[in-house]
Amino acid sequence: MREPCLYCVRKHLAQALVLICESRKGYSENLIYAIGHLAEAEDEAPSKKLANEIREIRLQIEDDSKNGYLLLGILKRIQKEIEESKWNVNAEKK
Repeated sequence: MREPCLYCVRKHLAQALVLICESRKGYSENLIYAIGHLAEAEDEAPSKKLANEIREIRLQIEDDSKNGYLLLGILKRIQKEIEESKWNVNAEKK
């Protein structure tokens, strides 16, 4: 089991989104790599709730890659949490 890391979750979700977009442009093999990044994000999620949410999105994307847009909302939420919480290493500098 990996250490929880919200930065890593954000990285894996963003990479998955890029790969899903590429898969829809004709690089279909990239979808499986996107699914792998989503699984990595699940493993590194700092809470069971977030891991389950990512899992649900992954299953929807596996069913239909058009569901990749679902990552946008969770990415925005994670970015906001990073900016407003202990996960923000630059918070003390503000």
